[in-house]
This record gives sequence, C-alpha cells and structure tokens, in this order.
Amino acid sequence: MVRALATSVVLLLLGGALWRGTRAEGAPEVKPPSKEALAAAEVKLLLPVLRVAVKDDFRRQAWYLATRILLDDAKNPDAEATLRTWKGADLEDGREPTKPFLAMRDAALRKVGDAYARFWREAAAAGPKENELFPILERAIAFGTADGDAYTAIEDAGYAWRGTYGSVKKGLVETALGTLAKSIAFPSEFDDTVLRYRCVWPDAKVVEFGRTRLVSTLSSDDTWRTVSLLTTEESYFVRTFGSNAKDSGKDKDEDPHTDLVVAPDAATYSILGEAFVPADQHADFEGTSAWYRPSRRRLLMLAPVRDNPWTGRDAAILGQAVRPMIRRHFGAGTSTWLHGRGAWFLDGFVGAFESFAATGPDVGDVDPARCWRLAAMRELHDRAAFISWDALFAMDVKQAIDAPKRDVTFLFGGEKREGKQLSVPTAQATALVFAIWQMDGGKGPKKLAALAEDVHKRNGLPDIDKALGLAPGKTVEMTEAFIRESAPK
Repeated sequence: MVRALATSVVLLLLGGALWRGTRAEGAPEVKPPSKEALAAAEVKLLLPVLRVAVKDDFRRQAWYLATRILLDDAKNPDAEATLRTWKGADLEDGREPTKPFLAMRDAALRKVGDAYARFWREAAAAGPKENELFPILERAIAFGTADGDAYTAIEDAGYAWRGTYGSVKKGLVETALGTLAKSIAFPSEFDDTVLRYRCVWPDAKVVEFGRTRLVSTLSSDDTWRTVSLLTTEESYFVRTFGSNAKDSGKDKDEDPHTDLVVAPDAATYSILGEAFVPADQHADFEGTSAWYRPSRRRLLMLAPVRDNPWTGRDAAILGQAVRPMIRRHFGAGTSTWLHGRGAWFLDGFVGAFESFAATGPDVGDVDPARCWRLAAMRELHDRAAFISWDALFAMDVKQAIDAPKRDVTFLFGGEKREGKQLSVPTAQATALVFAIWQMDGGKGPKKLAALAEDVHKRNGLPDIDKALGLAPGKTVEMTEAFIRESAPK
C-alpha cells in the first residue's frame, strides 16, 4: 500500500497545470535550489510530530505523516515501523487527535509548506522548464503555507484550491453550484475524518455540505452535480414531509455530518467493508450494495449497485441518501439500528427516492413513472410472486433482509429489464410508501412523516390501518390498487 500511495502522490506532483518561471532580462543567473534539501527539511520537521502521534495513539495522523516521510526518505525506520504497526481496520480505532497535537501538527506542516513556497520562489528565479513548478506550489498550499504569494500565484494561473480535489479551475464550482458554492467546504488531506478513508482508500476525495460529507472518487464535474442533486433532494424531502429535527447544541464540537461513502466498484466496496463493518457482521455485508451504520453516521454504498447496474449511479445515490435524511428529520436523536417488526417499511422511502429528479434550481420531484422497483413490483404482483402482506407485516428487519431474492424480467421505460436478486420486501415497501403518499385529500405526506417518526420511537411499525385511520385491510387494498393502476410499464 505504501508503494502504491507513493506512486500516486509522485504522479500528482509530476502532473498538474503548466507553470513557467521566468528570469528578468539582464538579471544574474540564480542557482536552482536543491530538491534533496527540500526533502530533508520535510523529514526533519515531520518526524518529531510522527513520534508524538505514535506515542499518543493518533493512528490516522501517524499514517499520514509516515507516508509523507517515506516519499522523501524511503527507508526511514520510524515511518516503516508505523505502517507495519497499523493496517486496515486498525486505523479505524485509535484516539481522536487532541487540540494540542493538532496545533503542533499544523505548525509543522505550515513550516513544510513555507519550505515548498521558498523552493518555488527560488526555482522560479532560476528560470525552470515548463511543468516543474506548479506541483510544488500546490504542495505548499496543501500544507497550509503562510506565504500569501503562493495563493496569489495559483489564482493568477486561473485556479482555486479545493482540498483533496487539488487545484480546480476558478469559477467551476461556482458555476455548477450557484449560491450553494458558498456553503460547501473542502477539508484538507490531513483532516482526521478524511484520513479515516484515505488510510484504506488513498484516492478518496471529500467535500462537505449541509450535514453530509461526500466521500468518493467521482470526477470534479460529477461531484458538483451530485452535491447539487443531494441538496435539492433534501430540500424537497423537508418541504414534503416536514422535520422534527432539533439542534440541541449540547456538544458544539460534535461532527454533525453523515458520511455518504460512494464506492465505484465491488472491490473498493469490499475494502471499505473490511475496514468499517464490524468483524461479526462481515458475512451479512458480503453481497450487499449498501450498509448504513447510524451510530457512526456512516453509509457505505456501491454505485451503481452490484446486481442491476442499469439502474444508474444517480438512482443508487439518491435512494440510499434518504436513509440518513429520515434519521435526521424523524429519528428523534436515535442512533441505533432499527430492527423491529415492520421497520423495513422505511426501505420504501429508499425505493421511492431512487426516482427523484431535479427539475430546476433547488426544485425536484419523485415520480412513480420513474421508479423501477414499482415496475418490478407490478410484475411480481401479476405473477403472485410476492410475500403475503400479513406475513410481511409480521417480519422484523433481519427476516426481511433474509427473505429469498428473486430474479424477474419486467418492462420499464419501454425496455425489457432483467432484474437480478431483487429484494421483494423492499419492492413491496416502495409500493406501500407511494400508495400512502398519494392518499386522497393530500394527507399522504403527513401520514408518512408520522409513520416514520413512529417507527423510530417504537423500533417498529404500528398497526398501519389504525395509524392511517382506515378500516382493517384497507391499506393493503389501496396499495394493490396503486400497483395495478400506477406502476410504470
């Protein structure tokens, strides 16, 4: 892993935009500075901080410092020993860095950044070749140099610094996100939360917005588009269902973000599972495409999904992202996994919001005609290949997860689709949510919000007919009518 990380960082340093240093006409020739001296200075400044991180069990910080040192001193014994000590899931443990340590780390990194900035200035005076200096300038800024000229230079070259995304063309984020751009944040590469992921997934990039932290390897363009979609989705969710969320302010230092971690392939998803899913749950994790752990405010997901990638990346992300939204707005502070009878009902929101689409700036909607699970449910219903409603309502979450999966061919969007390993309870829950949502009189959203809140309070679904104010059996009757009449073809 060290060799792979070193390679990726070296490639980063060698890449980047053009930068041409020039020497004033008639000025005396200046001897270019030594890269070896710069490397030695970085090791000298970071090594004491690494030793403190190891001693105080700040594992992720130690990992970061060790990998930086090994780029400059490939056989440094302290750094090598650090990476031998902690690997994979070990790095999820360890202590959160203290404020005194962070102050010491930041001071050391700033000095390293200043050294890079000096190297950049002296090398520019010596008149280097193209492509040599911009990466040095980026390193100075990544470390937080206090040299204002470095920031001015990168802006003059037409770029803005965006944390783990590096240099991004100026105006790109603002154009893509409009006023939302002012409220997003780009944590540094040595932020401890960023390191939780980069320790096991070195290519991960991170952006924060609202109460979401998006961790992914999406391109810059796809990132800004996804941030806009997720923000619009949550605005729509709150406008539709309301919110009971209250900011208690009990702990201002508590991180309010939920990490939405989007793996691009099954191999990466598996690596993340090894690191972040408890060992006794690995067997349950295998073969899934999403894993939500509310107590850690972390949602791992594979997008596109494992068995049906034709559903698309956006649908997967938008569907899964509603899980923490429900918890945030109707969970009343609940941080445990909901496992009681009927709690699978909340999966219906996931299915419904897979059909979410933005229709304008901060405006969007959910449409049954775009919901592939409804199309699959119609086929299951016509074939009587679903779970009886009485049996379903008696199931707890584990039983619903373990229910046999089905392969089904159905029409969707005018095309024949091969749905593989479909969760029948999730398809039924999706139909149930949509049917309640569209109840006569416009009361559906309020009814759904009350049910979502009740599920969190009870750790299970109440008698649904009573909760909706309907006669016994009417909810099922209404849902089956909805499937027959409204499911897309």
